[in-house]
Amino acid sequence: MVDVGGGTGALLAEILRVRPEIEGILVDLPRTVARANAIMQAAGVGERVRLVGQSFFDPLPAGADLYLLKSILSDWPDREAKLILSRCAQAACPNNGRIVLLNGVSSDEKADPELLMMVLVGGKERTLTEFETLAKEASLKVQATGWLPSGRFAVECRPV
Repeated sequence: MVDVGGGTGALLAEILRVRPEIEGILVDLPRTVARANAIMQAAGVGERVRLVGQSFFDPLPAGADLYLLKSILSDWPDREAKLILSRCAQAACPNNGRIVLLNGVSSDEKADPELLMMVLVGGKERTLTEFETLAKEASLKVQATGWLPSGRFAVECRPV
């Protein structure tokens, strides 16, 4: 699995810790992933993770079964969000991998605006209908949606 824009990797480390059969790739800017090694080692998963210091606007590591985007798309306006999704679609295509989003998409027809992300970077929370349009433009099709036990709304896509 690839954690796209996963910061220092705390979520990925926990997933790998509880699922020993999974290998992971953490993608974030070089300065950020440089701090991830200590987190991975402390979780005991350092040998099953590869750290990739790059922008998620660049081509992503290809061929993974899953690309996870947690709290990423809502930080970006549609043009950049579409590019991030397109990069995921391109990378997932060889293995028909899944793209899973946590946060940034609302199940309701009215997304909750977050003033800070709108003012600082032009990002926005998207309704599922808005997201489906954006996903289609990025060569993705929404396969499943639903509420997780944590209360987060998740969206799963596949390349078309």
